[in-house]
Amino acid sequence: MSAPRQRLTVKEVERYRVEGFVQPVAIIDFHDAVRLRHAAAEHIAGLVPTERYELTDEVKVRRIEAGDGTVTYEYVDEQPTEPHTLPFLFNIWRLDSRFRAIALDPRIGFMAKQLLGCDEVLLMEDNVVAKAPGAGVVPWHQDLSYWPIEDPAVVTVWIALDDIHAANGAMTVVPGSHRTVEHLPVQFRDAATFMAEHRPGVPTLTQDPGSAGHPVVAYRTRAGEGGFHHPLLWHGSTPNGSRAMRSAYVLRYIAAGTAWLGSSRVPYDDLGCVTGAPVTSDHLPRVPTDT
Repeated sequence: MSAPRQRLTVKEVERYRVEGFVQPVAIIDFHDAVRLRHAAAEHIAGLVPTERYELTDEVKVRRIEAGDGTVTYEYVDEQPTEPHTLPFLFNIWRLDSRFRAIALDPRIGFMAKQLLGCDEVLLMEDNVVAKAPGAGVVPWHQDLSYWPIEDPAVVTVWIALDDIHAANGAMTVVPGSHRTVEHLPVQFRDAATFMAEHRPGVPTLTQDPGSAGHPVVAYRTRAGEGGFHHPLLWHGSTPNGSRAMRSAYVLRYIAAGTAWLGSSRVPYDDLGCVTGAPVTSDHLPRVPTDT
């Protein structure tokens, strides 16, 4: 594997604009990828404290209307299960310096800045998404549908912690699909939509884009490589037909000054940012971009 990149080329930035993604990019060192893979396994096993979820659990959302007419949304927690098929770790950077060092790496921050075209980059969240042996597809979805913003001023960085390909759970994308409208979020257990009653008129995303005439591209990445994608890009992942867990580390960077809608749009952690106000480094950590 080549050395981790310092920046994206002009052609790569243009490809992102046109296709909504760019990959493969050498993002972290192979040894860092292995170190994070082992760290993720510790978190998934509950050996290190973090927010752990099972992505195949059913998602239910409750609408709350205050006396002044203000509407917010919250998730309804009903007996969450231990991570098993699709383990998901949330905001690991807050508790684990091994992930925080990567999340705040100025090289990655600079590449995010290139794609966002902004002056200041903030770390919105980080995740580990793992697929156990035998896990099925992750349904087609758009990231923006799950986030408390309307302006898609976020870029996702997806980093393979294992060698990942179509046979063990590769990212799959539809080039150019980021130029479509926002669609309803889906359950990762069965691709059923949710929030439909709260977002009237928002369409449902097809779960078979190939049959609908759209091209589909599967990432093929070695440990430490990954890709950048737009929050409206249609994407999912293939089943894990191998005998080993496959893990990816996912970073979400947001342009400072983006309007934050919080739980008035979708359930999300309270950042202390007033609904409709710009999110700043007072709310989320500033990512260095000086390389």
